[in-house]
Amino acid sequence: MVLAQLVAVSVGYNLFNLALVLHPQPVPEKKADNRVPPLVWASAFLALVTVAFSRFTDDRTFFPNLLTMHGLIILPLLSSQPFTSSRYSISLATVYFVIYTASLVIRLYTLRVAIAGLQGQDLNPLGFLMAAFDVFYSHPAQSSIGWDIIWTTVSFFVWVTQNPWPGHATFERLFIVFGAPLVSIGVVAPNNLLNRERARKKGLREVKEE
Repeated sequence: MVLAQLVAVSVGYNLFNLALVLHPQPVPEKKADNRVPPLVWASAFLALVTVAFSRFTDDRTFFPNLLTMHGLIILPLLSSQPFTSSRYSISLATVYFVIYTASLVIRLYTLRVAIAGLQGQDLNPLGFLMAAFDVFYSHPAQSSIGWDIIWTTVSFFVWVTQNPWPGHATFERLFIVFGAPLVSIGVVAPNNLLNRERARKKGLREVKEE
């Protein structure tokens, strides 16, 4: 998280994955319901609020909103016990569901704005790609974020490939390839993780019933 504040999110994400590969953690005890402490889920949810609020910012409020977003993301790291569970902890599946739903709502709005902006333009595949290219390189920050999203998508695809969901590996890959360009990896990833967590809990319940 700290590295992601200094470099691209995709770089920090891949360094995190590399750390897990080089120093694998012991397999935790399988619990019916993984719990997320309040400091973690509250920071994530509030950070999503700043993302949704971005469209209401102007030259004066954009940077403070961005700083708030970054501050909320690293807030759990400032606690000596950020992952200590409490009675206010919520299930991991709930966290994934909220992030997925909020991201989908935000994405639907941006899609509506994008479609409105393309009205009257040549919408054949080549024309669409040209319009996307113009937006992509319209500003250095825009291209930086754009490439960050692309590499994060590629990284998540690699992670899914290396950690296949038994019985759903092909569907997962196709969903990323065709879903991410339309609704973004910010929607596809939490949806994927939510489905995996639900399947894990269902499998544990079935084992207990047997």
